[in-house]
Formats: sequence, structure tokens, C-alpha cells
Amino acid sequence: LSLYDVTSTNRLAVFGDTEIQFATTGTARLYIGSGGNVGIGTTGPDALLELEKEVNDGLGPDLAIYNKAYNSSSFSRIRMGRHTSRHASIKSISTTAGGRDVDLVFESKRGNGGDDSTFSENMRITSGGNIGINEDNPSTQIHNLQKTNNRAGGFYTQLQGNAYGLSMFVNSGGYGIIGSNGTFTTDVLTMDLNSGNVGIGTTNIGTQSNLYL
Repeated sequence: LSLYDVTSTNRLAVFGDTEIQFATTGTARLYIGSGGNVGIGTTGPDALLELEKEVNDGLGPDLAIYNKAYNSSSFSRIRMGRHTSRHASIKSISTTAGGRDVDLVFESKRGNGGDDSTFSENMRITSGGNIGINEDNPSTQIHNLQKTNNRAGGFYTQLQGNAYGLSMFVNSGGYGIIGSNGTFTTDVLTMDLNSGNVGIGTTNIGTQSNLYL
């Protein structure tokens, strides 16, 4: 092991032929393996960074990332992906002055954009427990803002082992649709969300309820 100051780059270099360990009270706390994997609390990391701690009080080990700013848009973020312009992220963001309320946001990027403005928010869990899908201010417990006004923008529950299931969405005419998706794309129930008229087996809603058997 050698330890010296690399004066040409003003850095401190630590070299070991196989591994490097930093220990306190006789226990290794930080480990760097010969392959570059880093372990905190473990000397056998299987990933680029692995954290391990034995805790019996129910709290478990923590990885904490804090932004000490206190404005209504400060955030902390974990990025994952190929490189700086192609990745997704999980972000915690303050939504009130003083940072008292914090939302959890899931974002992704497409294409070759390199700055943060190209992030697309896909889902948000608010501090109050509401979930927004493509909606950053969900007003109900689950709030989906359709990307398209057809089956692709709505909800789909698929029958296991089959290529079809139940679909629910609002179409381009503003009608609520419950029907099938996948192999079958039948509009079973059509609802006029303004008048309350309902069509079963038909999209022609002229009266309060049209039933076609």
C-alpha cells in the first residue's frame, strides 16, 4: 500500500494491489475491491456500490440525500440510466415554502436531450398520499391525466394468461367508456359525463338509458 500526494494534479492517491479498506475500532467501514466495487459495511460488494448494516431496532440502514435549500422547488434526485442524456430519475421535491411538504416524483428522458428541461414526469406521489399519473397536482387518491383520448391513455386490467381485459378511458368526444382491450376493443358502456345518460352496447345515447341486447 502506498499513500502520497500527487503534486501534478493536487490530489491524494491511495494505491493497493488487491483492495483498500478503511476501518474504525478494528472493523472495516469502507471497502474498495480490486475490481472497483465499493462496499460500505461490507467487504464483499457485488455491485458498484453496496451498503450493508445489521440493525435489530426496526429502522434498518439509511441512504440519505438532502438538499438544505428551503424553497418550494428544491429537490434531491437519484439518476439511473446509460449516461447524462439517457436516463430516468427518482426525485423528492419540496412543494411549499420552508420545505415542509415533499412529493416523490418519477421521471424519464427520451432522445438525446442533455439538460433537465427534457425530463418528463410520469408519476407523482404527493405528501398527502395522492398519486398522479402524468399529473403533477393530483386532486384525488389516484388521478390519471390521459396522454391520448383513447384506450392507450386510460386504464387496462388484463386477464392473466390471455391477451385481453377490461378498459376504462374518456374518448375524444368526452364520453366515459368502459369496455374491452387487447384482442377485443368493444365499447360496452358509454356514459355522457355531462347529462348522465348511459348507453349499453351502443354509443348512440339519446335518452337516460339505452339498452341494446
